[in-house]
Amino acid sequence: AETVKFVCLSEYALDVTLGVVALNPESAGVCVESTEVCDGWDNNCNGVVDEGEWVLLNSTRAPSPRAAHTAVWTGSEMIIWGGRTEGCDMFNTGFAYSPSSDTWRELPSVNAPDARCRHVAAWTGEEMLVWGGAITNCAAHVTTGAKYNPASDTWVPISDTGAPSGRIGEGVVWTGSEMIIFGGNDAGVSLGDGAKYNPTTDTWEPLSATNAPTSRQDHTMIWTGKEVIIWGGCDFDGVGACKNVWNDGYKYNPATDSWTKISGTGAPSARFGHTAVWTGSEMIIWGGKTDINGEVLSSGGIYNPDTDSWRPMTDQGAPAARAFHTAVWTGTKMIIWGGCGSSTCFNTGAVYDPASDRWTAIPKAPLHGVHMHTAVWTGSEMIIFGGLDSTGAVYGYGARYIPNCLIQP
Repeated sequence: AETVKFVCLSEYALDVTLGVVALNPESAGVCVESTEVCDGWDNNCNGVVDEGEWVLLNSTRAPSPRAAHTAVWTGSEMIIWGGRTEGCDMFNTGFAYSPSSDTWRELPSVNAPDARCRHVAAWTGEEMLVWGGAITNCAAHVTTGAKYNPASDTWVPISDTGAPSGRIGEGVVWTGSEMIIFGGNDAGVSLGDGAKYNPTTDTWEPLSATNAPTSRQDHTMIWTGKEVIIWGGCDFDGVGACKNVWNDGYKYNPATDSWTKISGTGAPSARFGHTAVWTGSEMIIWGGKTDINGEVLSSGGIYNPDTDSWRPMTDQGAPAARAFHTAVWTGTKMIIWGGCGSSTCFNTGAVYDPASDRWTAIPKAPLHGVHMHTAVWTGSEMIIFGGLDSTGAVYGYGARYIPNCLIQP
């Protein structure tokens, strides 16, 4: 390994006013000219465990306060688009944040989608796709969308011919060539259909209904590299509760347009508002809740599609029970942040290592506890922005969580 210098962080003094998490010098451990690489959570530098640090994003030219927006990572920028205010007014504005320069730029409005919230977005490698969501006081749902190209800084509308019905609460994945949508809610009714969109041909194609999942919303969807896996969700009754809450899952193969139900043996309990990440070989499910006003969960499970089997994950050291949080995959670990419990929202999180089946808490963020925020992983840090707290307040700031040791010049 290359000889480098590291500073490992351990104890923190949280200063919300300044928006920084300051290192307590008495607990700093310094690895000088060491070949040891601190991975951000469990390696030691002079006996000190590195937990990372939070840094507030620059607020100059930042987006106005919003929740239920979307965010994608392009490889160099986080792009925020859409969302809603406290009063449920909609945005059709977007902003790109560069962590390398700590600066924001505003996206153009020409040909941008109509203002909306609770839409979906996907990054294709070249463009951000925005589709669906709610307009008009978060109520009416739309079938429209657009493609944003950051290289040309332009929007192009997406065809709505053959598109699924307007909805919120749907799942979305990008396969490498298509955006796949499934489920969601329209006019208070949970949906059990979906479609795939090809941005090259600007065309939609419905997913097969044969052996498809039952109607659901607020489920999870991940892409394995060859299949979509859908798991969990709520079949809403249109009044204020779930007719059914699911703990089942389905694999969809876009090459054959076919569905296969996955094993339920050893699966986590039924839930919605949970998160799922793909590790490269397994899907990790965590958190969620059992009904609209039901129990909030701090449990999860790990599914292997090659063996069609589940294995448990420890709840020792897990974050407090929560739903509608975010989860990102770092390449080796899952980071959970934010979300709400039964009465409050959190500004806390934790890291889960599936190799060791171990949770490690991360420092509190210099942010309010929220849900309906966004989180992206850049390859070296997690960026949080916006969100709605338990009082209904909406926020327009964010922070970067840097889990690895700081490399010294």
